Amino acid sequence: MAMEKPLARREPVEEWVHGIQVVDPYRWLEKGDDPRVKAWERGQTAYAEATIQGYPAYAFFRKRLEAILFSQEMLVGAVARGAKVFFARRLPQRGQVSLWMREGEEEKLLVDPEADAPDGSLSLDWWYPSPRGTYVAFGLSRDGTEDSTLYVLEVGKGLLSDAIPHTRFASVAWLPDETGFYYTRHPARGEVPEGEEFFHRRVFFHTLGRPFSEDPLIFGKDRPIKEMPQLSLSPDGRFLLILAHHGWQRTEIFLLDREKENPEPLWVDADARFHGFAGSDFIYLETHLDAPYGRILRLPVGKGPEAAEELLRGSREQVVEGMAPLGEGLLVSALHHGVSRLYALFPDGSTKELSLPGMGTVSGLWGSPGGERAFFLWESFLHAPQIWEARWNQGEVDLRVWKEPRGVDLSRLKAEVKVKEAISRDGTRIPVFVLEPRREKGQGERDEPREGRPTVLTGYGGFALSRTPTFQPAIIPWLEAGGAWAQAILRGGFEYGEPWHRDGMREKKQNVFDDFLAAAEMLLAERVAAPGKLGIFGRSNGGLLVGAAMTQRPELFGAVVCGVPLLDMIRFHLFLLGPHWTGEYGDPENPEDFHWLYAYSPYHRVQPGKTYPPVFFFAAAQDGRVDPLHARKMAALLQEQEGEKNPVLLRVEEGAGHGAGKPAGRVVEEQALVWAFFAHHLDLQVSRPDQR
Repeated sequence: MAMEKPLARREPVEEWVHGIQVVDPYRWLEKGDDPRVKAWERGQTAYAEATIQGYPAYAFFRKRLEAILFSQEMLVGAVARGAKVFFARRLPQRGQVSLWMREGEEEKLLVDPEADAPDGSLSLDWWYPSPRGTYVAFGLSRDGTEDSTLYVLEVGKGLLSDAIPHTRFASVAWLPDETGFYYTRHPARGEVPEGEEFFHRRVFFHTLGRPFSEDPLIFGKDRPIKEMPQLSLSPDGRFLLILAHHGWQRTEIFLLDREKENPEPLWVDADARFHGFAGSDFIYLETHLDAPYGRILRLPVGKGPEAAEELLRGSREQVVEGMAPLGEGLLVSALHHGVSRLYALFPDGSTKELSLPGMGTVSGLWGSPGGERAFFLWESFLHAPQIWEARWNQGEVDLRVWKEPRGVDLSRLKAEVKVKEAISRDGTRIPVFVLEPRREKGQGERDEPREGRPTVLTGYGGFALSRTPTFQPAIIPWLEAGGAWAQAILRGGFEYGEPWHRDGMREKKQNVFDDFLAAAEMLLAERVAAPGKLGIFGRSNGGLLVGAAMTQRPELFGAVVCGVPLLDMIRFHLFLLGPHWTGEYGDPENPEDFHWLYAYSPYHRVQPGKTYPPVFFFAAAQDGRVDPLHARKMAALLQEQEGEKNPVLLRVEEGAGHGAGKPAGRVVEEQALVWAFFAHHLDLQVSRPDQR
């Protein structure tokens, strides 16, 4: 007997908001703990899984993804402390990332979440070694919630008794003598008004061995509740740098002289973001203040902003995006049309470009002031992340691959990367990375007309996050089976600096959707994608992106996958981390902001009687960032008018969060469902790889 999909009852709520009558037929689905909602959600999930698992392509993607993801080692990052190097990785045949230490040639496992939770429910969120590598402070959380508990490990001996809850996204700065550290934590339930537990992130000081309840508050009292402090302590331990971030647009800077009592404002009136660290004599800052493409400043400790010296200024061709201390200079990463470049910045202000393997991405720059070594990750679309070491050598910088991932076999993948260009509605040029199977000799574009192939387009476009060439193992089976994949560089990111970011936020958010639609039209016009065989895929803010694209131009797309999305843009600020995002999107409580949000809000743009493409929504019940109510409400609304050829499916995964910390086995299942859905509705014919 065929399984039936439960349909949601309409229970309209009508209200006037800033002069507009808004009808919300599925507001009851916002209550995730309501038994009616849970029952409906479980029925939807069971139906979606049964449907996609019944598609012929599911077995292919499941088997191939399992082989790829479980056979590969994934390297996450590294940092040196004296002769010790601490690094994180997920080993082949393991579900979670673990923390390791190498001293000489010997590698030692320090933190293995699966030892305590073989089901993969426990994950390593972050880690900070002490200055000499005697200790490591690290965060663990369950079920992808990212609500970390801070633990302290004494290397070679074991866990200390110290355990501090509510350290989500913690920043930690150790004292030089390793007796304690500054750190950030959120309040416990009951300490602040209900619903504000995700905010009020404050700075405390912890002495090893003392109860965290006795930790003195250092910074944050009576400060804005959405502020997000990051910490850096000078190597001599005297100065604590506090970068108080207000969303993704503005940072206030405070400095605590530990010989005095309270942090003092250093730079608090600039409409710009800052990142940086404290040295013994100077503070180094990377910012877009008065420099749209980024710059690096050096500020003598004890001096005000007027004493800042500019060491490096970016340009549209070289957007400064990150730095790390190295010897007497800095290691600097920059973006050239969305591709990473790496430079050594010397004390005299001169720079030298350092050679990287090709079109790829540098991330995770991590060094210590005065340290002779810094580490970073390098990866590309076709190469898994490597850990690289930069070493200061008598005024020069030497680079080498410090660790190559094991078990990564891409010999079956015959793909090539091209960079194409789309023209957005206002004439803005939009670069698009395109990966597709390499054409054999005699099958080039000049030899015969292209017919196009099933193609999936993705993007993000928000929060000044750049979308660069990164390794994404889940797309490998799609490419092996003959599909194409494209990634658009959209406004809202930082690929072309802060102007690019601000052209895609708040009242200009529609630019992002126009950019994405232009990329879709280009792929069809140039016959990368076959007519009717173009799919779109996005997660989180990218879920909003594909939701907007689908409701604005449904005829362009043959299938849509929308993961952990934002879709109701006039109520997003009422749930979980939503208030943090009003600087990026606008505040629905403000009449002006409301009108531009309502104009593109996907949930409110669904038109009765209109045909929409097949859609697969996926969300997570324990998501601590984006509430699954968005996916629930949008799925229910679209299901009112779906047909046999354009199903609307919803999967809400229990015991999972926004994505971070998800064990490899769950990733395999999620991605097998995603790509089987695309293959079925975009007509990609799959076969076993060994038959091609």
